[in-house]
Amino acid sequence: MVSARVNRAGVAEELSAALRDRASAGALLLGLPGSGRRTALEEALATLPPTTRRLSVSGTEFASGIPYGALMFLVSGVDPALLASAQGVLRGMGEVFAASGGRPVVVLENTALIDAASCNALAQLAAQGSISLVPVCERIEDVPADIAGLVRSGGMARLELGPLTPAEAGEVLAADLGASLSHAASARLWRASEGNLEGLRLLARDCVADGKLRLVEGHWILAPGALPLDGHFAARIRARLAGLGERERLLLDVLAVRGETSVAALNAAGFAPALDTLHGAGHVVRSRHDPGRVEPANAMVRHVLCAVLDEGQQRLLAEMVRDEEPEPFSAVRLMADTAREMLDAGNAPAAAAFLQERRETGDLPELLWHEAPQVRADLLRTEVQALRCAGRGREALRMVHVLLDRLESGACQQGVPPETLDEVRLLAADLAFKAGPPEGRTRPAPAAGGGEEEAAGLRLSARRWPDDGLRIAEQACRAREWALGERQQEAAETARLLVQDILSHRAAGVLDEVLPPERMGIVADALMTVFLALGEWDTTAQLARALQDEADAGPDGAAAAALVLGSLSALGADTGAALQQAMPALRQLEAWGPPDQRAALAALAAHCLADQDRLQEAAELLVGLRDGLAAGHPVLAWAAEFFSALTVANLHSAHAACNRLMALADSMAGSGWTLLEAHTLAAALRLGEFAAAGRLSAVLDRVQGPLAGELRRLVDAVTGEDGQGVEAALERIASMGYRMFAEETGNRLYSFLSAGEIRNLTRHLARTGYDRTAPGSAYGDASGTDPGPEDLCAHLAVLTRRERQVASNVVEGLSNAEIAKRGGVSVRTVEGHLYQVYSKLNVRSRTELARLLSQPANDGVVA
Repeated sequence: MVSARVNRAGVAEELSAALRDRASAGALLLGLPGSGRRTALEEALATLPPTTRRLSVSGTEFASGIPYGALMFLVSGVDPALLASAQGVLRGMGEVFAASGGRPVVVLENTALIDAASCNALAQLAAQGSISLVPVCERIEDVPADIAGLVRSGGMARLELGPLTPAEAGEVLAADLGASLSHAASARLWRASEGNLEGLRLLARDCVADGKLRLVEGHWILAPGALPLDGHFAARIRARLAGLGERERLLLDVLAVRGETSVAALNAAGFAPALDTLHGAGHVVRSRHDPGRVEPANAMVRHVLCAVLDEGQQRLLAEMVRDEEPEPFSAVRLMADTAREMLDAGNAPAAAAFLQERRETGDLPELLWHEAPQVRADLLRTEVQALRCAGRGREALRMVHVLLDRLESGACQQGVPPETLDEVRLLAADLAFKAGPPEGRTRPAPAAGGGEEEAAGLRLSARRWPDDGLRIAEQACRAREWALGERQQEAAETARLLVQDILSHRAAGVLDEVLPPERMGIVADALMTVFLALGEWDTTAQLARALQDEADAGPDGAAAAALVLGSLSALGADTGAALQQAMPALRQLEAWGPPDQRAALAALAAHCLADQDRLQEAAELLVGLRDGLAAGHPVLAWAAEFFSALTVANLHSAHAACNRLMALADSMAGSGWTLLEAHTLAAALRLGEFAAAGRLSAVLDRVQGPLAGELRRLVDAVTGEDGQGVEAALERIASMGYRMFAEETGNRLYSFLSAGEIRNLTRHLARTGYDRTAPGSAYGDASGTDPGPEDLCAHLAVLTRRERQVASNVVEGLSNAEIAKRGGVSVRTVEGHLYQVYSKLNVRSRTELARLLSQPANDGVVA
C-alpha cells in the first residue's frame, strides 16, 4: 500500500479503508496533540464491524526496559512453553488473536516508551495479517524502526494530520459557534493557535468568554485588544512547556523578553544544546528576515511567558546575552515586534502613537537606515499601516515622502543600502495610489502612450531590479495604473506575465522568500485591481479566494478580498452571496480597520439590502457613509460612490442616482481614471441617462478590453434605437458576468426592447447564472448552456429574480401578507410583482399559476 498524506476531511475514510484491507498491515497516523487524531481514529473504528476487537497498547517508563513489557497483558495468555523464544512468542500471540475471532485492531501510543521486543513482535504480526496495527505518533522520527520499515515497504499506509488551513479554521469555528466569523477574526485565531484543532477551539472559547469575540448582527468579529492570557488556551501552553528542562525554559524566557536574537550570541552564551532542543520541538523558529536569528514560534507563547515576569526579571533576562551580542539595535527589534502586536490586536491608533513617540524621543535615529535597514523598513511599514487603519493615510504619505527625499538626497549621516531604498520607493508608490497624491501635488493622469514616465509620480523607473520580488511588485503597481487609465492591453499582458512568474517561484519553493507577506499584499491588491478592471472576473475571484486563504493575510487583505468577492457577486446580480461576503467584513472593520475599505463595504452592503427590498437597513447604512469622493484609494472611493448611487436608485429615484453617477464620472475624468469613468457612465446609461451616450462612446474609444467592446456595441445600438442590438449586447455583457447590468429591475434600456426581445433576454439570464465566489464555478455560455439546477422550471425564465421569488412563495401557499413579511417588503410591492407574474405567464389566478409551474414547460409556451 502506498504511503500518502490525505486531506483532513478524508482521514477517517482512508484509515477505515486501510483497516478493512486484508492486504494492509494497518496505518500510521501522524499528527500533533490536538490535531484531531483521536477524532479521526474513533470515526474510522466506528465504521468497522461491531465484532472487531480493539486493543490499546501504550508505552510506559516502567515497562520500557522489560522485554515484551508493553505486551505483558497479552503474553500472560500465551502457553509458557512458547515463551522461550521470540518465534514462540509470536506463535502464541497469533493464537491468542485468532481465538478472539477476526483480525483485531491494535492502537499503539507513546511509542517512544515501548520496548524493542514489543515493537518487533507487533510489526511482524501486522505483516503476517494477524492484526491491523495503528501507531499514533507526533512525528515520523517517533516511529519505531520495525514499524517504519513497514511504512517504507508500502505495507502500511501513512496518514498525516497537519495543522488546519485558515479556511478550515474558519469552517470549524463557524460550526462550533453557530455563526460565520470575519476572515480577520478566524485568521488571527488560526495564527495564535498554530492551526491546532484543539488549541483553536480552546482559544475561541476563551475569546467568547472574555468578550474578545463578539456576535454582531449574526457575525462573530474580533474586538480590539490582546487575546486572553488567563484562559484554557494559556493553560494549555503552560502545560506544554512544563516538560522542558531548566535550561530550555530559561532560553525561552530570554527569547520571550528579547524577541529575535542572534544564534551566534546564544551559542556563545552556552545555549546551543537548549536551542537545538527547542528548535527540534518546534518551540522556536528562524527569523523570516534573517536566518541567523531565532524567535519564539508563537507570539502567544511570548505573551504567556512575559505575563508572569516582573520588570526586574525581564531586565535581567534581556541582559543575559548582551555581552555576546553588543548590538545597539536589539531594543529597536523589540520595538518593531511591540508595534506589530498592537496593530494585529486592532489597536492601530496606539501603534501609530507608540512609534511617533519613539521617533520624537530619538529612539529611531536615521543611523538605523544604515546599521539595521531591514528592521527600520519593517518599522516604517508598520507605522504606515497603523496610520492608514486609523484613517490618517495622507499623514502617512507625507511622512514617507519626506523620508524618501532625505534618503535619496543623501541627507542621512551614512549611505542607505540600494535594496532598502527600493523598498521605501515601493512603499511610497503603493501608498501614493491608495492614499492619493501628497498635498500640493495633483495625481497626473496615466499616459496614453509608451515611454517610461513616472506613473502617477511614483518615482518608479523601469530598470534591472536586483531583487525579483521588488521587480514583480513594481510592475504590478505600474500595471494597476495602466489598467485604470487608457493602457488596458499593456496592463493585461504585464499582469499575465507576473502571474506566470509568481507560479514559477511557487513551483520552485521560493515564493515566500521572493515575495514575503508585505510585498505579496501589494502584489495581490494590484493584480486584483487589474483583472477586475479588465473584466477578467474569474481570475479576480481566484486571486481573492487565495488571499482569503493566505496564512499571513492581515485584516487589510481579508477585507479587500471580501470586497472584491462581494462586488463580483453584486455585479453578477447575486446580492445574497454578496452580503455573505460583505457583512462579516463590514462588522469587523467597524470595530477596527481602514475607513476607505469600511466605506466601500458599507456602500456595497447598502446596495444589496436595497436590492432585496430591505430599504430601512439600506438607508441606515447609506446615511452613515462618508463622502465616497474623498481623497484616498481611487478604486475604493469609486466603489463607495458607485454602489451608493445604485442604492439611491432603489431608495429614491433613478434621476437622483444619475446625478450622483455623473458627478462621479466627472471626478474620475479629472483624476485620469478613464476606465472607471466609462463604467460610471455606463451605469448612468442603464438608469436612463441616455444623453450620456455620446460622452460614453468617446470615452470607450480610449480604452480596451472585451467588456469595453461590448459596452461600445451597446452605445451604438442605443444611439441607433436598435432593439435587437441592445438585446444582443446585454446578453453578451451578462455572459461576461455583469448580470446586474442586464437585469430588468430599474433598467431603462428595456424601453428599446419589444416583448419578444425581453422574453429572449430573460430566458438567457435564467440560463447563464452561477456563483462566481464559489471555487470551481463555470459560467454558462451565450449559446444557451444551462449550468444551473436541472429542475429549474423553464416558465420562470421570463420572470425577474424578484418575480420568481414571489411566484415560488405563491406556489407554497403563502398569502400576500405572508410573502411581504418574509421578504421584508410592503404588501403593495408584492401585489405589483404578482401582477407582472400573471401578465408574463398569461394566468389569471393563484390556482392557474400553481398548475402551470407544476407542469413541464416547452419553448414558446408563454404568449
